[in-house]
Amino acid sequence: MKVLRQIAFIFALIDTIALGFLLLPLAWCIPMTISTYHAWKEDHPASIALGVCMLLFCSPIAGVLLLIDTVMSEEEKKEPKAQEVEATPVDGSED
Repeated sequence: MKVLRQIAFIFALIDTIALGFLLLPLAWCIPMTISTYHAWKEDHPASIALGVCMLLFCSPIAGVLLLIDTVMSEEEKKEPKAQEVEATPVDGSED
């Protein structure tokens, strides 16, 4: 879901600006915010590692949103395979 990645990017950007006066957290937040931005703009799911690192080091809300987005996108990939199963008659007879 692209909306979750966009909201995660906004929270990451807010936390990066809020931590701007500290150099060490800023060294973690800027690359993770840029990765979140690329995941949002290029419309691909973020990795689980990015979500966990975002959760621990930068923005807990953005990390949770990225993890939810990753799980939802993985389930969307699995769902079409389940629909490809050919329907068989209920009574078991072959046509």
